[in-house]
Amino acid sequence: AAGCLTAGYYTGGYSGWFVFSGLALCLLISSCALIHRSASQHHITTRRVEHITGLLHKSSREIRIADIRAIHISSRGLLGLLGVSSIHFSATSGPEDDITFRGIRRARRLQALVRKLQDLG
Repeated sequence: AAGCLTAGYYTGGYSGWFVFSGLALCLLISSCALIHRSASQHHITTRRVEHITGLLHKSSREIRIADIRAIHISSRGLLGLLGVSSIHFSATSGPEDDITFRGIRRARRLQALVRKLQDLG
């Protein structure tokens, strides 16, 4: 979007096509981000950690709190500097049952919450 507006500036003025294409591109990117964000849900209860994906075809994976053996947090790049991380829950039953939450803010607090729930259970 910014590229279209910048190109319009350097070509001698903002034509309607540059503004329209910049706004259309911005709308497309925002729509994709909203669809991607709404296609993934994370739930943590006193008994389970659950990850639900999909808009039309829902899929669910869950691990009992007692079956979590390791919690790994990773942060990368600019999002990592902003405090957005991925948190990976490893199950005792094997890697096919592991769950990863992506794009999570305050992952350390979430890790502490799950560890507290494990200690209570």
